[in-house]
Amino acid sequence: MPSFDVVSEIDLQEVDNALNTTRKEIGTRYDFKGSKASIERKDHELILLAEDEYKLGQMLDLLAAPPLKVAFASPASALASSVLPVPGGP
Repeated sequence: MPSFDVVSEIDLQEVDNALNTTRKEIGTRYDFKGSKASIERKDHELILLAEDEYKLGQMLDLLAAPPLKVAFASPASALASSVLPVPGGP
């Protein structure tokens, strides 16, 4: 009986491409105009900063768009593993 191993690897170059695409999209959106929103990647961790939960949700939606689906097998499970409020935030 044939057997196979399932290997899940993240292509960090594809993640960087998806992050750059998302940054450009955030820069052109009216609802983000004048707001402080940023996305960073540190090793295998994504850090999203936004002024409110609505903008954070919009950023997660943008990241779950097709470019990131190439990098992750399941973007929904890869994103939003922990959302923490920033001290001094709204």
